[in-house]
Amino acid sequence: MRRLLLLSIFSTLLPLALSSTAEGRSGCCSSHGGVCGCRCCDGTPLSRVCECERPEETKPRSPSGIGSAGVSSSSVSLSWVDNSSGEDSFRIESRTETTSFVEIRSVAANTTSVVLTGLKPETLYFFRVRAHSSKGFSDYTQQLSVRTPAQGCVGSSPCFAGDRFKVAIRWKSGTGQSGEGTVAQLNPTAGTFWFFSASNIEGVFKVVDGCGSNGSFWFFAGGLTNLETTITVTDTLTGRVKTYTNPQGTAFKAVQDTKAFPCQ
Repeated sequence: MRRLLLLSIFSTLLPLALSSTAEGRSGCCSSHGGVCGCRCCDGTPLSRVCECERPEETKPRSPSGIGSAGVSSSSVSLSWVDNSSGEDSFRIESRTETTSFVEIRSVAANTTSVVLTGLKPETLYFFRVRAHSSKGFSDYTQQLSVRTPAQGCVGSSPCFAGDRFKVAIRWKSGTGQSGEGTVAQLNPTAGTFWFFSASNIEGVFKVVDGCGSNGSFWFFAGGLTNLETTITVTDTLTGRVKTYTNPQGTAFKAVQDTKAFPCQ
């Protein structure tokens, strides 16, 4: 008798459970058009009854915090925060006040900065970055606006190689005298320096864009002095500094640094 009662209850509840399951499945789509993958077959959105992973959730997360670490008349250093995982690259786009956004650079995964060169002086640029993976593109960062300054360094000292590198000279004699050398520009990449008189040149130097060769800027210098000489080269875009010193009482040793500064 008890077994018959249990069978009777089960036979009553089973249709109700099946009916509830069917209603739940049909309720996945607001128009009951059926579920195809992660969306309704008729294109209407899924209801909360039947949530699944959305395709857009598999795309990389958007980078953030885009900023500028330095700018010259022809280049800018950009940085951002990497919020994604599994990306294969970051894509940088730019525009001016009169042009539309175009992709100008692609950098490897996990990269968070880049130096963009070849910009025009006294021009307002807008930049944005997005991540890319096999699943597609992330959203863009906010736009960053940067105005490049007029050509030439700030102050009286010239700059070289796209107005990016500043060169300073300091000297010291065997009797303890010391002072700042004067730098004069020969052309956009080369200059001379003197200590006591403009007619008495103490040395020459040049900054070479070797980015296409080994990814570096090169620095070369030669001197006509045996005084203690310290040459300081500053990358005004990134803030990096290199120093080259010639000892007191020693004929100036030529500098041939083909890895002075990275191009990025």
